[in-house]
Amino acid sequence: MPTCDKHPVTVKKYKGSLEELAKDLENLRYDKFCELLDYLILAYDDRAEIDARAGRTVLSSRLYNTATSLVAVRRHVNDVWDVCRSKMDTSEEK
Repeated sequence: MPTCDKHPVTVKKYKGSLEELAKDLENLRYDKFCELLDYLILAYDDRAEIDARAGRTVLSSRLYNTATSLVAVRRHVNDVWDVCRSKMDTSEEK
């Protein structure tokens, strides 16, 4: 069975656990979390394209579906941001 060296089990630039990372991400201001989701959507779309070109159609389809689902999540988080924006300090210093 091939190894999964391209997909690490930790985030090397982050010293905390995955649970701590999730909590830190949850604490991000909602617009910044949307920005993070934008990067993830692009990354999954890019991976899907690469796998499609390599003939890995099932994997490619699942990655495209993941990106599409993330778009829906981003829309929901942005709706939360729309509610909270006027009640929050939106300066970038935080």
